[in-house]
Amino acid sequence: MIQSRCERCKSVLNDPDESAGKSAKCPSCGHPYVVAKPRARSQINVKLVAGVVAAVAVFAVASFLLLRGGLSTPSEEEQRKAPKKRREVLRKKRDEKRDADQHVAEIELERRRNEATKDRSAREEDLRRQRREDEVEARRRAAEEGGSVPTPDPPR
Repeated sequence: MIQSRCERCKSVLNDPDESAGKSAKCPSCGHPYVVAKPRARSQINVKLVAGVVAAVAVFAVASFLLLRGGLSTPSEEEQRKAPKKRREVLRKKRDEKRDADQHVAEIELERRRNEATKDRSAREEDLRRQRREDEVEARRRAAEEGGSVPTPDPPR
């Protein structure tokens, strides 16, 4: 007998070995299905043995590590110190973030100072340019009128 389940209604289907690979309908819901070919007993046994071997290997490795100290449970003292260590780690992270924020603030302040210096320099340059233009214009007017040419202000 080949046992399987209907994909639609999940009822248990029992088919004779001779119907393997042939089409059939579920007696409960009428859903068509193909009767599975029976697996050889050796395939089932190989999978079962492989699973048991894997479980034994995992158990052996875990036992070895536990005996060697690789999987030790924390002692009472380590359990007491854990919250303190956690607080230290959190404090360190907070300090690092504060330092990073302070560094960013310092960079921003320096950038603003540089912009202010550039703005001040630009305003001073505009003032000098305007004075030169005014002097040139005053000389031009004086030359047209035939009068004396005013002397420029001494540099500051």
